[in-house]
Amino acid sequence: MTENTSNADGETCTETSSLDTAASAGRNSDSDLSHSATGPSSESTDTTEPADQRTPEEQSPTTGGAESRSGSEPPASEQATALTLQTPPTQSLDDVAGLPDVKNRIQQTVFQTAETEAGPAATPSLLVHGQRGSGYRAIAQSVAGSLGDRGYAYAYVDAVGHHTGEFENFTNLFEQARAAAPVVLFLECFDDIYDQTAINELHTQMEHLRATDADVFVIGTVMTEYVQDEVLAQYARAFDVRVGIEIPDRDRRAKLLTSELAAIADRDAIAVEVPVHVHDQLAVELDGYSPREISGVVRRAAARATATADDDETPTITTPVLRETIETCRTERVANIQARTAVADLDIASVSFDDIGGLRDAKAHLQELLTQPLERRATYEACGLTTGGGILLHGPPGNGKTMLAKAVATETDRTFISVTGPKLTGVMSSAEERIHALFEKARRNAPSVIFFDEFDSIGVQRGHYDGARDDVTNTLLTELDGVHDNEDVIVMAATNRLDALDPAVLRPGRFEHLVEVTTPTDTARAEIFQVHTSEVPLAGDVTPEWFSRTAPAELSGAEIAALAEQAVRVAIRRQPHAAEEPPVVHRCDVTTAISERAEWSGQSSDEMDRMFC
Repeated sequence: MTENTSNADGETCTETSSLDTAASAGRNSDSDLSHSATGPSSESTDTTEPADQRTPEEQSPTTGGAESRSGSEPPASEQATALTLQTPPTQSLDDVAGLPDVKNRIQQTVFQTAETEAGPAATPSLLVHGQRGSGYRAIAQSVAGSLGDRGYAYAYVDAVGHHTGEFENFTNLFEQARAAAPVVLFLECFDDIYDQTAINELHTQMEHLRATDADVFVIGTVMTEYVQDEVLAQYARAFDVRVGIEIPDRDRRAKLLTSELAAIADRDAIAVEVPVHVHDQLAVELDGYSPREISGVVRRAAARATATADDDETPTITTPVLRETIETCRTERVANIQARTAVADLDIASVSFDDIGGLRDAKAHLQELLTQPLERRATYEACGLTTGGGILLHGPPGNGKTMLAKAVATETDRTFISVTGPKLTGVMSSAEERIHALFEKARRNAPSVIFFDEFDSIGVQRGHYDGARDDVTNTLLTELDGVHDNEDVIVMAATNRLDALDPAVLRPGRFEHLVEVTTPTDTARAEIFQVHTSEVPLAGDVTPEWFSRTAPAELSGAEIAALAEQAVRVAIRRQPHAAEEPPVVHRCDVTTAISERAEWSGQSSDEMDRMFC
């Protein structure tokens, strides 16, 4: 996403950030970078994917490629027949900064194989994957550019437009590619394909290419943030070569910084006075930054230099200017992360299992899953048991699921991070990014407990709603897989609609432990009443057992707590105003509170009479 901002110095900066709050928008903006007829822009000589700064009119392809996704977008069937050859990307592998191992592997498995072995079949296919902003797409396009230098034509296709319900489109697509050989078929956005039928069709077409010796080089890209490992493995099996691009290490960050400074000096007539040996020092300060963010830092430094230069001076990026820009960007980056995680409440829980009345079976189950493995670690390790896997609390509302989750955090001495499903998915366009940020927050504050309340609004069954909700569920599954073996992060959730959840959510390694939280039994009602009246003066005949016999059997734990509180209010109501001592709660106060509760819930006078008979 390209964003124009004005900083304290007054300059207007165009910055592309990998911390866009809308995850789905981030995917679309990434793919839009390559939708021009001439392929992706190559203003920078590194793996950075530069922001598309064209006007909307300029961004509309006029000579083929993926069509603009506007109201005039043709049907999928028409898209499938519109494979148009385009100008290959201009960058090559030699233009990529860093990644020597990746470049060597591509040289050995792609280019040398094609040069030393005879026949079109010697040209393998390539899948490039990585996190958003890691530069994985630029690597893929540099391969396409290098093949263009070898005489291959180029056809860019957004894979999403060729799988939505009409799988014959994939067949048409590959048939046209074979007719256009030799050609590079660049398939974008495999991370948006979740349908098994589409994945199977991809395998079929790739096998057909090999069987017919078609001189079609297929390059696919996958953004791994939105894809489960097992799905990524299915994509990978269709390709001959698979390359993963990680977020840059220190050495690559230094090379990217050097490359970006050189590029902006050539492109924008900006002087650069930052010694090369300082680049390595600054790379330390850019820890965790993606190529896209490093590019944004350099552009902002150039804007700052331009804003502070006199009219007759050449704008100059100096070491102090670059350091100040990095510090500004770091502050904004942290604020951005905090804003994205604002939906979650972070707390040091102070509720113990002893503070929760009833729920003996649920508490015993949780202690068996979580506290006993810590207390008897040697025994559990000897038996090969772990604490991995999420815990799903399910049952009618108001019976203590949230209290149990807080008690787990207290008993295991962990930070408690809670979020409600509707609050997390309130703005659907940013829900995926919020989920990523939530798990990131849990890892930063480990040991921790993540608790999803009203979980049925997050892990919903895929295919029953719109695609955005399916994306949210897929993102959740990916994050759950990522913390399965991380004992520092416990994931818990609560729902009263177990049937609404996607079956994949309940698989081993995810929410594999189900703990039922039921409506209180007679004994549990007595225990809950006792917990909530422990500091209240009670008459001698107001016992927990009497309350359990008197109160309606269908009361939830929350309703029992509310009745105990209301009984105290009734006692205060009949106490003289001048009295300072806390009133004693009698049976009449409790029965009055129950009667008032019955009136609020619409029960008849006959039902109330039967209640106390």
